Amino acid sequence: MTDTDFDTVLKIFKLNDKQRVAATEFGRDVVVTAGAGSGKTSTLVARYVCLLAKGVSPRRIAAITFTKKAAREMRSRVREKLIELQQLSATAEERQIWMDLSSRMDSARIGTIHSLCTEIIRTHPAEAGVDPRFEVLDEGLAAAYKVQAVNDSLKQMVEEERFLPLLRSFSVSGLDGILLDMLDRRLEVDETFAIPVNNSTRIANELRQRMAHPYIQGIISEMRGLSYAEMVRDTGETLAPIMSDILDLWTRAEASLTSGDPITCAMYLYRIRREKLTQRGGTKGSVVKHSFDQLKALFDELLNPLTGGKSKDAAPSMEVEEFFEELLPMMREAFNIVHNVYKDLVDSQQSLDFDDLEHDAQQLLRHPEIRARWQGELDYVLVDEFQDTNKRQRDIIRALTGSPGRLFIVGDMRQSIYRFRRADVTVFSDEQERIDEEGGLRIDLDMTYRAHEPLLDLTGELLSLVIGTETDPDRKYFVPYTSLVANEKVPHEGFNAPHVEFVIGGGADAESSRPVAARALAARLAQFKLDGQVKRWDEVALLFRAATGFPAYEDAFESAGISFVTVAGRGFDDRLEVRGLVNILR
Repeated sequence: MTDTDFDTVLKIFKLNDKQRVAATEFGRDVVVTAGAGSGKTSTLVARYVCLLAKGVSPRRIAAITFTKKAAREMRSRVREKLIELQQLSATAEERQIWMDLSSRMDSARIGTIHSLCTEIIRTHPAEAGVDPRFEVLDEGLAAAYKVQAVNDSLKQMVEEERFLPLLRSFSVSGLDGILLDMLDRRLEVDETFAIPVNNSTRIANELRQRMAHPYIQGIISEMRGLSYAEMVRDTGETLAPIMSDILDLWTRAEASLTSGDPITCAMYLYRIRREKLTQRGGTKGSVVKHSFDQLKALFDELLNPLTGGKSKDAAPSMEVEEFFEELLPMMREAFNIVHNVYKDLVDSQQSLDFDDLEHDAQQLLRHPEIRARWQGELDYVLVDEFQDTNKRQRDIIRALTGSPGRLFIVGDMRQSIYRFRRADVTVFSDEQERIDEEGGLRIDLDMTYRAHEPLLDLTGELLSLVIGTETDPDRKYFVPYTSLVANEKVPHEGFNAPHVEFVIGGGADAESSRPVAARALAARLAQFKLDGQVKRWDEVALLFRAATGFPAYEDAFESAGISFVTVAGRGFDDRLEVRGLVNILR
């Protein structure tokens, strides 16, 4: 097609310049980073329709979305645009082309990564070692099978003497939770157990890497550059000796690690956090005070998960490590039992769960002839919400694309919320780097159509301070705050100027402070209603970090006479009554 023809197609999408480039660049791999409300879905649909206009068959384009609902919506939007193009056609021949494409959309490869994996496996059932008539196991039923597998396995283990050390070390409920978590990550756990690991070497390597973090090393070097007298002048007699002790313990930790004793190194780091970084004092605004606070935050983020040091953490010891070495083979065997019971339950239904689909498709595409067959089957692969993919899914997508110029991905690392489904946001950052290095095109859609400029300015002032604006090359998962450009410069008529107000409830802990905060908010909302700023209660929305916050606010609103509706956060398949009914029927 000519550029003029693409202009005819693109004018129905109302794209900005960056979106137009993203939709029509076909010679290179393209990665689009898109903020909230930036029109990334429109860009993806425009890309798809431009490929159709270029003459590419719908069956030769794999458009991968995150959910079945998103796939249905994308298919519907493509069809709507094809209908628009029919209506704009200048000739009967052109109109027939768009009509034919519209009629073929039902067979288009628009779906989830798991639907594509299913197609690949069904095409090669013998190589995958599965019955071609297999069913895909529903997530809710898979969750029920996992619970049953853990319960049945624990009943078996309590009757076998060799598991007594494991059962003495964990409560039944604790071991139940560990095994269920391992089963949820069964492929990763299986791969990990297959790797021969020397635990002492592993700990030493991990400590060496974390202690060498540039932020930590920068603080230690800066503090070592000060004499004790300079520390006293800078921050006073209280904090200076504490910082001096920290430096002494850090030096001992480094020496222990160098001499091949990671346990003693961990003990010194534990003492720094438990004994020293819990202290208070120092002159406000002093260099030493600032370094002390930074070091505490870095310990909590990088070192505590490995060495402990907070109030309830046990100190590292050789006895603990030796006991761990004894328990590890038992834990491996316990996992194998649970895994086998679960697989038997799934196999009895002639089914594959989502993990099986990803694993089997990945293994099939490692065969050169199968990989070549699918690369010949597809000309282009488009992936939406790429920040919610994992490494296994990334490998599948790479195997399908093969050569450059066939991949188009869209995502926003700041919107990655599916870590519980093992989404790995670093996969997106790695893919961005790869596409950059191989001469691909990277486009940042920074124009948002969802918020006006005053609102963005207000939230930007707050979020830039909370999130930070500097990148950290050692933390690929970290995404600094970057501002968006508002398409709407002023609020629409009827919208108030934005403002942020903090209503704080104090208490000894989160549990005791939550009811106080709820009553304070209820009183503030009642005042808004009295002042006429709130006309109806359905004009007010409360967003919670977790559903555990609901009860306190429900009680406070009932007491204040504020009507409300609680929207449950659970999916239909995960509701208690639905899972109970599934278990009864099964």
